[in-house]
Amino acid sequence: MLTNLHKLNSLKGLILGTLLLGLFLILDGTLCIFKRITGLPCPSCGMTRAFISLINGDINLAFTFHPLWPLVLIIPIIILLHYYPKQKPVIGKRVYNILLGILLFLIIAVYLYRMYLYFPYIAPMDYNPNNLINSIWSIFR
Repeated sequence: MLTNLHKLNSLKGLILGTLLLGLFLILDGTLCIFKRITGLPCPSCGMTRAFISLINGDINLAFTFHPLWPLVLIIPIIILLHYYPKQKPVIGKRVYNILLGILLFLIIAVYLYRMYLYFPYIAPMDYNPNNLINSIWSIFR
């Protein structure tokens, strides 16, 4: 009986902590969890703005916000071609691994290039000083 009560209290604490963290993360309007926690933009920062621009018909602006937005459409296709159909995949394991390696290289290279050009002043590659790490650090100062 005591273990069930302990599990219930742990679950309540986990739910409460998750809700508080979620509230903290959305207070300043930053949707990117990585940026909200660290203050640094993540490799996909600007992707939401890119798709909003794309929906509004402005492809050039979409590429400005994130030049790799088409990968969001291409990666699921590569995964589907590798895993389905189960009998004989269209893309073999070697080709699949090479494609994923190329995509990973592209993501890292574009991220580093964008950090070099735009960080910390130009959105979406700007710095968020109201991040969780700074908030916790200020408590201990």
